[in-house]
Amino acid sequence: MVEQQEMIGALIHPVSGVRTPVLALLGGDQIRVRGTYMDFETHLRSAIRGGYTLESNNHDLLGAWDKQRQAAEAERFRIQQELQELANLHSEGLKK
Repeated sequence: MVEQQEMIGALIHPVSGVRTPVLALLGGDQIRVRGTYMDFETHLRSAIRGGYTLESNNHDLLGAWDKQRQAAEAERFRIQQELQELANLHSEGLKK
């Protein structure tokens, strides 16, 4: 049986709306969450990439979420720029 621990937030699945309780912010972007059968550790950035949203009143958790959301957006922008540069190089090569 999983020991009871206070919930500091919930990750909400983007399609089903299922709420996964967040039990602790462990440091950086690592969190402990409560699954159906056991507690486990995951990362905020993984949840963000998966389209989850966060519901919480915990200042530290919200701050970490916002920081990771901004980092994920910056990473996505950087990848889009690199892909565009590759596409430009490819189209220039076809013209030769």
